[in-house]
Amino acid sequence: MGLLEATPFQPVIKIWLSFMEIRKFSVQLGRNRWFKHQVFDLVVDLSELEGRTLGEIPGYVELLLEHLPEPDAYVPARNDVIKRLAALRDLSQPAISLPENLSRIVLGLACCESDFGKTESNPSGHRVILGFQDEDFDRSCVGEVFERLGLLLAGSDSAMEGWLEPLLERANRARLGPSSLSIVCALQEQGVPFKRLNTGSLIQLGWGARQRRIWTAQTDRTAVIASDISCDKELTRRLLMASGVPVSEGRVVVDEADAWKTSQELGGPVVVKPRDGNHADGVSIGLTTQTQIETAFRLAASHRPNHTSDVIVERVIPGVEHRVLIIDGKMVAAYRGQPARVLGDGVHSVNQLVDIENKDPRRGRGWLFPLDTIKIDKIACLVLDDQGYSPDSVPFAGISVDLTRSADMATDVTDEVHPEVVARTVEAARVVGLDIAGIDLVTPDIRRPLEEQGGAIVEVNAGPGLMCHLHPAVGKPRPVGKAIADILFKHGDRGRIPIVAVYAQVAGSGLAQKIARTLESPGCGTGLVCGDGVFLNSRRIHANGFPMSKSLQDLITSPLLDLVVVEVNPDDVLSHGLGFDEAGLVVIDLADSERVHDQAATLLLESLVPETGSLIVWTDEVTAKDWAERAGVDVIWVEPKTQRVQHGFGAGAGARAEAVEGPVAAFALKIVQVLKNQA
Repeated sequence: MGLLEATPFQPVIKIWLSFMEIRKFSVQLGRNRWFKHQVFDLVVDLSELEGRTLGEIPGYVELLLEHLPEPDAYVPARNDVIKRLAALRDLSQPAISLPENLSRIVLGLACCESDFGKTESNPSGHRVILGFQDEDFDRSCVGEVFERLGLLLAGSDSAMEGWLEPLLERANRARLGPSSLSIVCALQEQGVPFKRLNTGSLIQLGWGARQRRIWTAQTDRTAVIASDISCDKELTRRLLMASGVPVSEGRVVVDEADAWKTSQELGGPVVVKPRDGNHADGVSIGLTTQTQIETAFRLAASHRPNHTSDVIVERVIPGVEHRVLIIDGKMVAAYRGQPARVLGDGVHSVNQLVDIENKDPRRGRGWLFPLDTIKIDKIACLVLDDQGYSPDSVPFAGISVDLTRSADMATDVTDEVHPEVVARTVEAARVVGLDIAGIDLVTPDIRRPLEEQGGAIVEVNAGPGLMCHLHPAVGKPRPVGKAIADILFKHGDRGRIPIVAVYAQVAGSGLAQKIARTLESPGCGTGLVCGDGVFLNSRRIHANGFPMSKSLQDLITSPLLDLVVVEVNPDDVLSHGLGFDEAGLVVIDLADSERVHDQAATLLLESLVPETGSLIVWTDEVTAKDWAERAGVDVIWVEPKTQRVQHGFGAGAGARAEAVEGPVAAFALKIVQVLKNQA
């Protein structure tokens, strides 16, 4: 009987569960007092762990460590997970580090690269600070970690058993897939911020009017008409044929009898596929018998309920399946596909050989693995039957048995594609009208032109999957996410609109509103986030701006926004973060004090971009010089009593304000005028 079932121990369990209970769970967006990016801020009572080591926790090794798996090779945060696991296996480590490290391990295994963690004492308990990526899902992960730890410390012998697998299954569904993630990561390296707009793969890259949007490998420039054309395989085939692009011969069929009749007219093996399919869904290849074709027709007609049931029958093109990725009229990657297959040994059945093959560490469920887990499904049974096998058959030693007709194992062939093949695939993408296209073709040899060996293009796909290019089973990975990132933002373009941050010890909202009104001009969408609400071009769209970090994050999703003024309220910042990681211009009004070094002002100072940022300080000369040295940027100093403006501290020493170039400098001069008009 487990401890949780033992009635005499219930008071003990309640004590431990209360001990691990999260008393406060808040989110800090943007730069905050701990880190430059968003973090979770948890208040928990960890007093019972203080002064103890991990080895002093009863049952720690057996109940926890033995249930923590090593990360797979394709886990993005693998290095950090390995590091945290090593820390937990060192039984001499302080026990108080357990919640932080275990949380980061679970987040990492669930494909979140939590790049920050900290545990500190707090008057109201203890604080555990954790970097995160997806707020809702990562919050649930951390909550489950603390719940499980409470059960573990209460003595439950099943607290950790089997709990990770369903969580990681949920992560596989909740996380961004490899296509979206590769693009986002490439742009993050360039400094472009991103925001997930839904629970799927719709992502905003950049802020306001400078933003771009993607949905997996489709961009906001991907034409809807082109996507619809690519989904209609018969229309695509006719358009390509009209442009001289090699395609296979075939037509739409209306029923099973028509499918069989058409296959006889075409002669030889045929392909049966849905007219509006994509990514090989519902496709059966190499069919010859009436039973096979009629079964494949039913499969293709029913693969997408509530969509057209039209089915296409085409002649099989001799050769090997390939995928060529076209981005902005250029070929950037290609791979050769190999069907899923097993090799007979004269001892094991096909079912048993599949079980053995699925132990390959490259195979698994979800996008983290370059090879899928093989399943004996209806298609596999059709393919086996065509070769004279069933799942229980025992193939002779050395005999290769196919289990699919579509590609399973990807081998990179980017450097082998013949220029004429490149030309035909580029033409195919252009005929359909796609900026990003996955061109499926079949040919015996990708190193020779299609026309001279009977090769043909069989599909043009919108939103192509990138995984097989990023992590091919064999060959060189290709930076296809970077290639898409390059067509979204030119080199050096970070997709950011100017943020003007305003910090005043007295009447901060009033000053922020005056500055916003000064910056308003026709054709320029000016936003304002302050204590009095959220505004766009003087129109109040929300009556309450708190928390300002959340209001700012919501406002910058609007493509109507060209610049935004943000009031920095000290209490709000310390509770919720700044909401941004850097500002192009910071206005600090310390006119009523001599030298102020509070946390809110320091956060503002650290948020400046040293190369481009500007700082306006409305205070005494000594403080202005001090801030100039700490910021390392241009400082425009406004002496409060005389309203004298100087521009001679920091990076632009000796320059005149009027000589500073760029839009940020123009904003600065306007704001100086506002400050000079302050009484």
